[in-house]
Amino acid sequence: IAHDEHLPNEIVDQALNAHLKILDYSCLQEKEKTKLSWIEKFMDEVKHDHGHVIISLRQLREICMQFHENMYSQNIPRMMSGLHNRQNVIEQLEKSHQLIKVVTDNLCQYMKNARIYKEDSKATIPEDYYPDGRFNHIQQIQERLSFLKFILKEGHLYLMADYSKSIWKCLAEEAAYPNDRELCFRWFAEV
Repeated sequence: IAHDEHLPNEIVDQALNAHLKILDYSCLQEKEKTKLSWIEKFMDEVKHDHGHVIISLRQLREICMQFHENMYSQNIPRMMSGLHNRQNVIEQLEKSHQLIKVVTDNLCQYMKNARIYKEDSKATIPEDYYPDGRFNHIQQIQERLSFLKFILKEGHLYLMADYSKSIWKCLAEEAAYPNDRELCFRWFAEV
């Protein structure tokens, strides 16, 4: 459903929320494996940028949030061994997929395409540029930065200098629109 460009955002949002509820309230014994399988699918979407990166990042974040923050919180017995916690899931994504690199590279590639679009179309308002037909330019940047902030915080990860420089360069030094710089400054101030 999320890939159907003709459906309105409201219907897509409802379907994605239903998907999250199914994963969260599922009675399957393999509930965690199912969540991890979906995480892998969404990660593949982000890696290969099939045009649905924002939806994939949102779903990734929400599925990760369904894992407990702490292994032994919520009165979970210590004897239940297959449980994953949020930090471990994010750390595993970083180890197996280089999550921070993938999202940073995706942001930089998006910005490169946005600059080309702006030059070709002479577009002056970022709110009017919808590269995927669903989310405007500002939302595209905010969602990627918000996801990076989430994985850094929840995964207790660090943003390496190379990635910081890449983000700074694509948003502050080579901004497509003036708003890009402001989003960059705000994000670095919060991280």
